[in-house]
Amino acid sequence: MIVRITLLSLFFFYFNMVKAQDTTFVRSFYQGTTVHVPNGKKWKIEQAFISANDGYNIKISQHYFNEFYASNEKLVIPYYCAEMELLDKRSSVYFLVTIKESDF
Repeated sequence: MIVRITLLSLFFFYFNMVKAQDTTFVRSFYQGTTVHVPNGKKWKIEQAFISANDGYNIKISQHYFNEFYASNEKLVIPYYCAEMELLDKRSSVYFLVTIKESDF
């Protein structure tokens, strides 16, 4: 009986640990893009870079983004940031954003 209770306890403990894990991923966006946070998730922007496809990335300030984005909230990628002045004006700019996703 004690073995059964222990096994059940371990199962629920590990099941909840796996269920509550965070995921970090990188997405690329064009300037001015709008993205909705998936239902039941929370996003935190860890870092963001701009690039003009010329081999290097420029890190941009975190003040362009909220601290957290809740479920179904809209994330708007800036159309312009001051760091874009460092890039070639003829090329299109895209953002590389590192997002940490967790359950809400």
